[in-house]
Amino acid sequence: MISRQKIIIGGLKQFQFCRQIQRHSSHTKSPVKRIAAHPTFSCPYLGSLPVQQDDYCKDFYMEIVNGSLESAYKKYGPSTCLEGNEVKQGLSGKSVLIVGAGVAGLAAAFELEKVGHSTQILELQHRVGGRTKTLRGGFSDGLHAEGGAMRIPPNHYLTNGYIQKFGIPVRPFINSNDNTWLYLDGESKIRTKEWNENNRFYSTKFFPGWDSHLQSDIRPNVDGIMDLYKRTIEPVKEDLFSLIKEKGPQEGWKEWVEKWSKLSVDDFLRTNINSDLCSAYRPWPEAAIRGLQISTYSPAFGTSLVEYLRDELGEWWTDRLHTPVDGMDTIAKNFIQPQHTNIENTTDLAKRIQFGAKVRSVKRNLENKVEVTARNVMTGTDQIYTADAVIITVPLTILRQMDIDLAEDCRKAIGNIHYQPSTKVVLQCKTRFWEKEVGQGGFSKTDLPIGQLHYPSPNDPRIPNGRGLLVCYTWEQDALIFGSQSETEAVDSAVREITKIHPEMKNEFEVGNGSSVVQ
Repeated sequence: MISRQKIIIGGLKQFQFCRQIQRHSSHTKSPVKRIAAHPTFSCPYLGSLPVQQDDYCKDFYMEIVNGSLESAYKKYGPSTCLEGNEVKQGLSGKSVLIVGAGVAGLAAAFELEKVGHSTQILELQHRVGGRTKTLRGGFSDGLHAEGGAMRIPPNHYLTNGYIQKFGIPVRPFINSNDNTWLYLDGESKIRTKEWNENNRFYSTKFFPGWDSHLQSDIRPNVDGIMDLYKRTIEPVKEDLFSLIKEKGPQEGWKEWVEKWSKLSVDDFLRTNINSDLCSAYRPWPEAAIRGLQISTYSPAFGTSLVEYLRDELGEWWTDRLHTPVDGMDTIAKNFIQPQHTNIENTTDLAKRIQFGAKVRSVKRNLENKVEVTARNVMTGTDQIYTADAVIITVPLTILRQMDIDLAEDCRKAIGNIHYQPSTKVVLQCKTRFWEKEVGQGGFSKTDLPIGQLHYPSPNDPRIPNGRGLLVCYTWEQDALIFGSQSETEAVDSAVREITKIHPEMKNEFEVGNGSSVVQ
């Protein structure tokens, strides 16, 4: 999945870097991979209407992947910085420090090395990948699960570009399955298909009062909580369509974002703000909000309405998701394989990484160089690294802990960012008993502490003994509950709760690995 985050570049400038958190691949036998001559390709594109904001970045990303930072700068850089469409020669051969060996940091180092700059990567952990963490240890041979990001939508253009460039095999990730369960009130379970097809009946049964705010002439026409959501949100989407038609895609999106981005999903549903649209259906009563949250198990109710609707408008999270066959970490591992980036040079990022380095401060010195102080977590000693620039690719929660020169508005923005806690508990079972009942792929949604239960997708790597992995995937308060428990307690709790949905779990469960509980 893609996450956008501000990356600070030392020296005199700050840039907006679109960070794509995805998976990496490293199953190459040859010590050096030649990729410079890889044919030009295009990433998946759904062509949904209206034109998506992600699409404005697509050509830029593809120019970087298929060409280089230099060619992208020539094509998209500010005209005031160009002379005769040539990049100034004085820009080559700079030294750049990169904080973080996640996908963003590795991609930045990879592209900078391609055009002749020298990089060094400082990483706190003793592995690459950042938020991508494939879990293998403790499970039967051939099984793995994702402790971090686990699926890639088609609009993650930059990540998909590197997947194709490195030749990483992928398989479909099934996000929805009508045969999965919706478990409610601690005892009742209904098929997802039944919930969708008979939504008014089940909405009234499990969430009485969901329609209490509706006028009597409207109430009979609203066919349940899911129809209520569609009616409530549709005018907001239509507002975007109208603005794009009137002012064009870029200005239309800009005005729509300014209008709606100040509201979270929760604010939108609970209030009458901007009530000139969909006023007949707002504000929602608590019963309707709870029903929508449980049935979708959406962690995004506290986030921006615009961000929430971007994914819905683009249909990015439908059945066109995919994941690397050998695990998400294969993307990061491919970046650190020796690679010929042009005829003369071989890039080996593995030699550029300093593991166990906790960055404490980032400063500019009198010579307009960047000084980064990092502590070796094993020895406790500090070391100062100097370079022409620094790129910081860490979560903002880590950035807040650094002593760094930032403008006050940047500090305020960083301080106001809210990260949603999430936890996964991965459980190995003797057999894939659930396939007889729900089939393959998708999520069962619950009002239990386990939140949602993920089933392996079709084409999931099968092992001869038939074992499989179930994943409890929780957000917000549910995640905090599991996160506060010991590993053993979390695994025991997960097995106990899953047994309420799948009684076979009590006898089928084998092991929950120590690294299976990830926050």
